[in-house]
Order: sequence, then structure tokens, then C-alpha cells
Amino acid sequence: MRYWTLVLALALIFLFGSFTNATEKRGLLIVAHGAPFDVWNQPVLDVEKQVKEILDSEQSQAIAVVRVALMEFTEPSVASALADMEKLGIEQVYVLPLFIGPSSHTFYDLPTILGLHSEKRAVEQLREEGIKIVDTDMKLTIGPTIDVSTITEILTDRVSELMDDPTRSALIILSHGDRWFEPLWEQQSKEIGAHICGALGIQYFDYSFVEMGQGFMADGAPVIFRALDKHENILVVGMYLSMGVEKLVMNSSASLGGMQIKGAEMFSDHDVRLASRGLLPDKRIARWVVDKVYEWLNIHDDSVTPDSHD
Repeated sequence: MRYWTLVLALALIFLFGSFTNATEKRGLLIVAHGAPFDVWNQPVLDVEKQVKEILDSEQSQAIAVVRVALMEFTEPSVASALADMEKLGIEQVYVLPLFIGPSSHTFYDLPTILGLHSEKRAVEQLREEGIKIVDTDMKLTIGPTIDVSTITEILTDRVSELMDDPTRSALIILSHGDRWFEPLWEQQSKEIGAHICGALGIQYFDYSFVEMGQGFMADGAPVIFRALDKHENILVVGMYLSMGVEKLVMNSSASLGGMQIKGAEMFSDHDVRLASRGLLPDKRIARWVVDKVYEWLNIHDDSVTPDSHD
């Protein structure tokens, strides 16, 4: 009698635990770095609506709340977005970073903001910057950065829009980079550049790491001029989430021998074509987000993912 009582008790515990997990309210938090200007933040904020539209069109109801948050500069912040989710009764949150590649943001800053990493210096630095550290009972899971395949598809289209004749063109890719993860950024840049050149028939490729608003004259311009030694037409695109390299170049300047050189004038005598858009706006980013959500949900419930999508 005791044996069957024990079996029944264990069965009830298992069933109750499964039911509880299946009925937990889940949220999706999409996190980007954030920028000081609305014109760069808006394409990121628009991803929230695009993701909701895809989930609705595929009749997926496993995610109760979708939010976009920005790590720095402005609201909605990570802390405020998660506080809203908690008020709405969310118990599990999938945090998906809209970052281009591995960096200190993905390995240290975001986990620290989420309260998942508590190295003292990192916490103090974020607090000095006015960034609030999250304190929540919700279960938080951090997902991967944007797939290289998605970045490659979008940048291939950006290059194609600029290109007339691949035989006279050279490709330059600019990106943030991260000195602590430089080998990984180099590998990613080379992989993406090789794919684009192979797909479009371009014979020359180079890259450089240039942070937004910093270092273009020192790091980006020399790479472009080196390409001009061999090719007439230079196509420049950026692995930046919401800013095109055109804006990056046009806003840059440097002093040389007491003379101010502006990026807008630097290539006026050459056929240098600068992409006006970053990776966004592009609905393939929202598609990637939803696909990653489905992968995460499958860990909990195999029934939530549609069999196929366009």
C-alpha cells in the first residue's frame, strides 16, 4: 500500500511540475545598445512591432509580452522593461541581444545589468554610468547575438544596391570590433566578406574596425584609400545595427597640419559609395528573433513552433 501511495505521490509531483512549467507566463526582451539620437533608436524600437506581427501571423501564443530595451542613453531601459513585465505577471523571460558579435557588452555588461553577473568593478562602473541593475524573481535566459548568416544576407543586399559592375568594384566592411575579442571579429568579417564577394563576383575585399563616431580617419579612411589604388569603385557597408556608414563618414573630421579635413570632402574626387543604412530597417532581423524564440521555447514545449515559415 505504501509503495502505490509513493508512486501516486511522485506521479502527481511530476504532473504538477510539468503543468506549472507549461503555464508559466513567458516574455521576450530584445536588447540593443541604444544611441543618443532617436533616429538611430527608432529602427530598433520598431523591431518590437515586427516581432509581434510575426508571432500573431503564426498564431504563436507562447510569448505573452514582447518588449525592446536599450542598454544606454535612453528609455526604455532593461530595468524598466523587466519591471513592466514583472507587473504583468511574467515568470520567464528570454533576453535576446541585438548585438553584431561577441563583445564585453554580451559577456559582461548585459549579464551584470540583468543581475546574473556580480563582479564588483563591473557593477560599480554601470552604476556610475547611471544604469540600473535588475533585481527580479523572474527566470532570465540570455540568448545569442545575431546569426552571421542573417548579417551576411542583409549586407549582401546592401552591397548589391551600391554596385554597378563587380569587375571594377572593391568591397570594404566597417564594424565596431572589440579589442578583447578581435580574433573573433576578424574571423566574422572575413567570413562575411568572402561570402559577399563570392555571391556578387567582387574580387577585392578589406575591412576595418571603427566605433561609431570614433576613429574613422585613423582606421577606416586608410583602408578605403588602399582599395582606391587598385579599383575605381569602392563599396563601403557597415556591420552596424541602425546606422549607415554614410552618416559615419560624413560626420567625421580630423586636423592635419592645422587644416581641418572633413569626411564629407575626403572622397569627393573618387567613386566611393557609402551605404546609407545599417542592418536595420530590415524584417529579417525580426524573423531571426522569432526563430530564436522558437528554439528557446522548444526546450520547454515542442508544440509551440510552427512546422515551417516563409
